[in-house]
Amino acid sequence: MKSLFTVIIGLLLLSNISFAQKGANSYKLTGYIVDSSGGKALQGVNILVLSRTENTNIGGGATDVKGMFDITKIPNKNVRIKVSRVGYQTKVIDSVSLESSSQIGQIKLRATAYEMPELVIQSVRPMVEFKADKKVINIDQVPQGTGTLTDALRNSGVVEVDPKSNAITVHGQSVTIQMDGHPYEMPTDMLAQMPAAMAEQVEVVTSPSAKESAEGSSFILNIISRKNKFDSFSGLANVNFGTDKFYRSGLSLNYKQNKLNLFGSFYGSSYESTGSNDYSRYNYKSADFYEQSSTGESKSNSLSGSFRLGMDYDVNANNSITITARYDKRNSKNDNVLGNVISNNMLIEQYDYARNDHSENDNDNLSLYGFYKKKFEKKGEELTLDALYTKISAPSNSNMNLNYSNRNYLDMHKNGTSSDTKNYIVKLNYVKPTGVGKFETGYNFTVRDKGLNYNALDYLNAENVWSDTAKLSNYFTYKERINALYLTYSNELGAFNLTTGVRMGSVK
Repeated sequence: MKSLFTVIIGLLLLSNISFAQKGANSYKLTGYIVDSSGGKALQGVNILVLSRTENTNIGGGATDVKGMFDITKIPNKNVRIKVSRVGYQTKVIDSVSLESSSQIGQIKLRATAYEMPELVIQSVRPMVEFKADKKVINIDQVPQGTGTLTDALRNSGVVEVDPKSNAITVHGQSVTIQMDGHPYEMPTDMLAQMPAAMAEQVEVVTSPSAKESAEGSSFILNIISRKNKFDSFSGLANVNFGTDKFYRSGLSLNYKQNKLNLFGSFYGSSYESTGSNDYSRYNYKSADFYEQSSTGESKSNSLSGSFRLGMDYDVNANNSITITARYDKRNSKNDNVLGNVISNNMLIEQYDYARNDHSENDNDNLSLYGFYKKKFEKKGEELTLDALYTKISAPSNSNMNLNYSNRNYLDMHKNGTSSDTKNYIVKLNYVKPTGVGKFETGYNFTVRDKGLNYNALDYLNAENVWSDTAKLSNYFTYKERINALYLTYSNELGAFNLTTGVRMGSVK
């Protein structure tokens, strides 16, 4: 399947301009307070809002039964907060900016049987920071942000997460995933297997510039991973248990010494769940097939794991490289047994049948990534090169057997899907700061090669063969090649941030 869309040349001066205006006469502060040891919500905690310049009282409030507080009509945008309750150590947050966000997130108080001096924190990040072109989610401030990355995103309220597929959307549109600002091809539901602890922040880019994607994606999800900033060895391990025999564990390690930074991570999860079904269906227009009563049981289990290994190396003060390899594996199985009884409109049984379903899904995702950065003498001037290869394989098989009491043979059906996708991305970008603003230009080359083989077969008892009686089997191939050139311009104009750009490209 080949199609050619030539030269998408457009001046996006109107559609790709982002503004952010600063300044307001009144500000708001919301958050919630819990006990540091058990995480229990604390009611009746006093919150005092102080001016940072004069240290005078400019607002205040108290927490409700859920530990929540909501303070309005705060005249200053930069404040100091004092949090206190009898039996707990008083906490002072020295610097809170209300200009970009009113949500301060979670505050933990330490219980104490004796009076302790105030604990002063220099600054605290809000749960969500609002920028001109994006929203930044600080994972450590998200409620219950110790689960998966998808759980943290769901609890942030910034994105929408499908409860069944875990697919992530923003305003109903799909997102493109990046890792540390670089392209990273992977299904969004794979984030449901990643622990939230692996990420420092997640940026939801709502107004991508012309350089962000060759296709001009509407929204981008950029995951900023945790890395050690100083020379040392560090690690993080976590284990989670839940209902339905749910287990999740993860280990991440980071070693930094001089010019070399090595990092790696592993995490895995498994669960097993069972369920039961009991329902009736009525067909008022049929006397023979009037009622269908169904009872049954279902069982599903899943096992997944992910490995990541990478290296950052500073060749010298102006040149650095990054190499990363990642492998993800997931397997799931589902079994359903359902008994059905068919009755007429006199509720007399006509026949019964048993339905047995079994399905299996395997997903493999291999990613190889390389990055090079060159800095020039002028601050902010740099040249970067990204290269990414991903291979995604997702075969699945299912079988269905129907055993009718009024037939002498089984009805048997089976189908299989084999999906194989390869992606290649090369991106070259150059940044040039000037006295009148910052210019960026670059080239993006993307190749996607996708194949999908689908088979749907029925068993013919008389011939003792499997056959595609419904003519549903097919083989689908899709190849796409994208070339894109872009130029963007950004500048701060007083209280406004301006971003605009031009994109020229071809797709075939």
